Amino acid sequence: MAVGGQVYTYPDVARRESLLDAVNMLDPTDTQLLSGIKQGTANNTLHEWIQETLEDVADNAQPEGGEAPDDLSNDPTRPVNITQIFSRTAKISGSETADNLRRVGGNRMNRELTKKMKVVKADIEYALIRGSLASGVASNSAASARRLKGVKNWITTNVTNHSGTSLTEDILNDLFEMSWTNGANIDAVYTPMKGKRRISKFTSGATKNVDLKDRRLVNAVDVYESDAANMVKLFKHRYVTTGIGKGNTSLTGVNKSDYVTTATPGFDVIGLQEDTWATAWYRKPFTKKLAETGDFEKKQIITELTLEAHQQAANVFGKVFF
Repeated sequence: MAVGGQVYTYPDVARRESLLDAVNMLDPTDTQLLSGIKQGTANNTLHEWIQETLEDVADNAQPEGGEAPDDLSNDPTRPVNITQIFSRTAKISGSETADNLRRVGGNRMNRELTKKMKVVKADIEYALIRGSLASGVASNSAASARRLKGVKNWITTNVTNHSGTSLTEDILNDLFEMSWTNGANIDAVYTPMKGKRRISKFTSGATKNVDLKDRRLVNAVDVYESDAANMVKLFKHRYVTTGIGKGNTSLTGVNKSDYVTTATPGFDVIGLQEDTWATAWYRKPFTKKLAETGDFEKKQIITELTLEAHQQAANVFGKVFF
């Protein structure tokens, strides 16, 4: 582990020759949203895109020989989001990088960079789900950083607060119907393990496993079907709601509980039409070698991106279930 912000040889248990030359890692780095939505490019830190809507459906019967109907077109809107910089640093002492050192797992710097990249991906996933918009200011203070707006803050049309109501199948389908009414179809649900287990108990929706061509899936995925939605992928997600169950101690420096005043910790359900979202990369991930001012090697991983919300009204957000 790092001591005082630097990795030393002393706590490195992988240095023992009796260990197998493999390192098993258990990392809570599920990045279903980042891995599943479309990817694009941003050309500025202030990223804009065009969003258009169709004319309202109406009783359309025109008289023979009549004049052309009025143009009822809607003007496009121009949503914006801010790019957010994500970074992690690896700093290894000279003794730990000595050429004649024999250690498990190969080159320590390469190993650390691999782990750091996994954490950066998890940091991005956290922001894509929960991020709050901040334009930032010209300062190198962490408090002045730019921040992107995440899914939970983008969805504003179809938001319901259930104030501790138990999640039922009828309520879930009511959420799906809200999206359908706006001309969309939910195809993915993101919820904590507690919500995923609740949905898996629903019987009339015939929750089942199917094979899908999805790069997030190793084998099969649970899907839910009903009158209100078909083939909805169910993802148990670590960051939709924090403070649910055990295993949140790794979320250093973030809000560990969304609903601290609820006797039975609440959870949220997000229903997405995934093709209405996209990441826009301003700077794709890269590694930068930093100046060596002492007996160490130091490298930084950097990337910068934001989130595009093409039709937030196509998505739903149910809050505070239990």
